[in-house]
Amino acid sequence: GNASQVAQNVDPKKAKATCYDYGVHVPMIIAGPSVRNPHRINTSVVNAVDLFATMLELCGFTTWRDHIPNNRIVDAVSLLPIIHDEARSVRTWAFSEQFTIPTIPADAKTIRNEQYQLLRIDAGGEEFYDLVADPYENTNLLLAPMTTMQQDNYTALCQQLTALTG
Repeated sequence: GNASQVAQNVDPKKAKATCYDYGVHVPMIIAGPSVRNPHRINTSVVNAVDLFATMLELCGFTTWRDHIPNNRIVDAVSLLPIIHDEARSVRTWAFSEQFTIPTIPADAKTIRNEQYQLLRIDAGGEEFYDLVADPYENTNLLLAPMTTMQQDNYTALCQQLTALTG
């Protein structure tokens, strides 16, 4: 996403430094000898923490999880199955959070899957968007009756967000 001063086709209040998709969505390009069938486009949800697991496994350290204490939560998932063109996706959700900055007066958290995004503002309030049908997040699905599919995704994302943040 772009900074609010240069954001195009999006509300500047939903630009970089926000938890809206335009603010947290970052394209990733992977190149190198491990990439099988290069020049592919993959729109899977990945998280920055996935680079940790991916780099370790690219270096041959495939048992890295065995060296982390059981009481430590590690949500990194290796992207090697995608890099090796063995899987289209390796994770079902991605999490981001934002801390108070001058232009946004409240902390917020967001979790998304391939189609839907849930934003939870710590000061109160939630927003839920269908990123496929509404990529600029103009229609908060929580303001109208939801379809069964929307409700199921909302419930699943709420549960995952609660598990991550308490």
